[in-house]
Amino acid sequence: MKKVFIAGSCALALFCLAQCNNSKTDDGAKALKGAVKPVPFPTVNIQGFKFPEDSNTINTWLANMDTTSITKHGWGIWAGLTTKSGYQSSGEDMYVFETWDSPSDLQDSLKHMKAVNDDTTNHRKTLHRPNQFEHAANNALKIALSSGNTKAISVSKPGGSRCDSPQSNVGSYDSTLLVTVAYDIPAASHILGQTLYDSTTLKSMYDKKMTDIPEFPNTSIAIKPTYQIIPASRVVNGVFPFRVYCGPNICDSGYAQNQWPGLVYVNTTLASDNAKGIDMGKDGANPSNTYSLNSFIHYTLSAKDAQGINKANTGNLGALPVHAGDIAIMVGMHVTTKEIKRWTWQTYWWTPDANNPPSPSSPFIASLRPKEISGAPAHYAMAIAYSFTWPNQLYSGGKDTGVSQIAFNPFLEAGFGWRGTNATFYKAGKVVGKTDTVYNRVGCQTGCMSCHALATFNPSFSLKHQNSNYIPDTYIDMVTDSNFIGALKLDFLWSIQASLIKK
Repeated sequence: MKKVFIAGSCALALFCLAQCNNSKTDDGAKALKGAVKPVPFPTVNIQGFKFPEDSNTINTWLANMDTTSITKHGWGIWAGLTTKSGYQSSGEDMYVFETWDSPSDLQDSLKHMKAVNDDTTNHRKTLHRPNQFEHAANNALKIALSSGNTKAISVSKPGGSRCDSPQSNVGSYDSTLLVTVAYDIPAASHILGQTLYDSTTLKSMYDKKMTDIPEFPNTSIAIKPTYQIIPASRVVNGVFPFRVYCGPNICDSGYAQNQWPGLVYVNTTLASDNAKGIDMGKDGANPSNTYSLNSFIHYTLSAKDAQGINKANTGNLGALPVHAGDIAIMVGMHVTTKEIKRWTWQTYWWTPDANNPPSPSSPFIASLRPKEISGAPAHYAMAIAYSFTWPNQLYSGGKDTGVSQIAFNPFLEAGFGWRGTNATFYKAGKVVGKTDTVYNRVGCQTGCMSCHALATFNPSFSLKHQNSNYIPDTYIDMVTDSNFIGALKLDFLWSIQASLIKK
């Protein structure tokens, strides 16, 4: 694997050289020419923010339940990710996160012992249906065949329930919700250096009775950008209806996008807008609920982008074909950083009024968004949880007590249910409060850490059918939990399990 490390070093050297060959972009910045190389996480000039932050500092925030410091840190990470990279694709500026290596890039490196693909006509990362949607479907079948797991547990529902909202095809094209995964340079280098995508590597660790893969360095970042495709064929007079999330519902069947009652309208010809509103099904398009594309992080699909997406989704009945000229608008992004042992967890999603976002974000979280975040990135809400519960519990030996720390991305998790064909979770997440016990059991009661804690590898399962247990928010003992018996823990990254190369 020495060749892979050399290739990675060359990639960094070539990135530096590429900056000498440039031209002007539309906003006056330098546009790098040549092959797109991964850009390091930048220095973010926001007072009090640094990356990586010292783990002792973050753990002190956790001990003190210092939500202000934690929230400011999450916004600093977002500011770095959404810094312009200097590269362009088809004349459109690329953000730093768009230059990072995807699993397919790293698989290609490991298979062929070479650097990542430098084909400048195809450097947008290939999008695919979210793996968690496929896992959810498999879990639903597994749960349906088991006994007792679909029995309803009584939970309180918020007033004015919208659980019975009729499903709608207007402004909701679930089959065009696509994702990719990407890693910053240190995380990608760790995967390559440790050959973590090689199934024989993980089996060797398992055979040696290792309980965990080697931990990622504290400079590691893993992301899951999530896009909704605006099909050019469905844009009428320059306008596309887009169904948006406007608050959680705790429904046994989940609360998927096609049940959300709110619509906004994306106008592909507007240069800017002053909108903050939502059409709740009676207003129609007007200036208060019509948004320009520049309010979204987005890009236009090239012919090669469309070809790659369609190839990646071959045989997937849940994915519609896409075409050159379709527009990918970024509706959300999961972000995790290895600054602490259990990683930090923050998720971002597009929202109409970013100063008053719905739960699991809040106006308090929005009020701490720094002025340095502007333009399209300022149109995204954030939910953040660096612990399972408040108060924070030990890595091992803690308790399932306190208050749930809920942080989910509506576009990815809200549709996960507890019963019927949407059954997703193998058991409810229990959190014992001061006066009662809360049973978290649906997508609107999830936390990133609880889900990712269970990422494991077991050689007794086929690569296609690795254990994909999901659980809503609850405390998980990272040493003694029963899910880790006879399994190798993957340092919280499901993407390793999903990207294994069979040898």
